[in-house]
Amino acid sequence: MLIIRIADDGIGVDEARLSYIQQRLSGAVDLHGQGSGDEADGYEGIGISNTHNRLKLAYGPAYGLTFESKSGIGTCITIKMPGHYNHPGGDTDVQSSFSG
Repeated sequence: MLIIRIADDGIGVDEARLSYIQQRLSGAVDLHGQGSGDEADGYEGIGISNTHNRLKLAYGPAYGLTFESKSGIGTCITIKMPGHYNHPGGDTDVQSSFSG
């Protein structure tokens, strides 16, 4: 498994927004902010949940993003992907596609 952690020591994310992001990653809130649980009004955007869903669709339920943050301390996003993945039909040498 390939694990990439991106962390900063910035302002972090408040608890309401962190809860909302985690709910979106778990599927409890859909991409339009409608769903079960408490929605945090005013939090728009689909980048994190879109990336998470694409990783899960491509590689399976064990993969995707996790989002951790503490207000005033920082944020850490973890990306989990397979270390090696054979695409259906076999791996493709991308570089050879562009050589002429």
